[in-house]
Amino acid sequence: MHLIDETKNILRRFRYIYFKSKFKTPNKSNDVNYESCVTLRNKGIFIKKNFHLESKFSANLLEYYHKNISEEKIKSIITSNLEKDNKSNQDLIKHPKREYKVLITDLFNNQDLINFANQDFLLKNIEQYFGFKPYLRNLNVQLDFDNPSMISPGPTQHFHRDYDDIKLVKVFFYLTNVKNLNSGPFEFIEKSHLKPWYHKYSDHVKNNMFLETSPNKNSCLGESGTLIMADTNGYHRGHNLKNNYRILVYAMYTSNKPFTGKLKNFLNDKEH
Repeated sequence: MHLIDETKNILRRFRYIYFKSKFKTPNKSNDVNYESCVTLRNKGIFIKKNFHLESKFSANLLEYYHKNISEEKIKSIITSNLEKDNKSNQDLIKHPKREYKVLITDLFNNQDLINFANQDFLLKNIEQYFGFKPYLRNLNVQLDFDNPSMISPGPTQHFHRDYDDIKLVKVFFYLTNVKNLNSGPFEFIEKSHLKPWYHKYSDHVKNNMFLETSPNKNSCLGESGTLIMADTNGYHRGHNLKNNYRILVYAMYTSNKPFTGKLKNFLNDKEH
């Protein structure tokens, strides 16, 4: 199994190198004119706290969430999903994310979400980072919750890289406070985006143990209104949540020819 995984990683590494050469190199000298680009290019991640104070579209989402989605509603959704999990163990083997994650996009106004994803700050910064116009590949609202019956972290709670595209930026906007590790922060290994598909160990478990103690691990804590932009060619995960729940808006931007999925019907697509 380890040999198969390592072979896949080698193939993905060469694929990344080959297809990256097909893209025009961005004019990096202009990065200083864009708030996120220098940090994003060097570290692979950019964090902006209180983003809602500068972005009306972000403020609208936060306001809508606080006014229209009660804690009772969220807890009802969690309870319902936990009950489904207990009744369908076989289905969980096929869809393990259901143990701890559910999309609640339909509780929000679609146009508010689209306005958020298409705001100038995001599109212009990502265009500078890519060197061309980004395409919105995925947009949803995710609810992660504590599932006491989980024996080990789920798939996206282990460090991993994404292979949706060569040019790839994911955006996470916290709607709830994420103040400690038990709140399930997004975590990123800074600079790991610079050498995609290189593994310290071929063994997945050992590799995650190595990354767990990396001095470059950034646990993105922040209150509601925190914005995170990350090049998820680098190692990342959602820390397994052990306290209450976490809600965030998620958007993914790629080139016009991503490796996986289609560009149309991006709203409420599968979670990552």
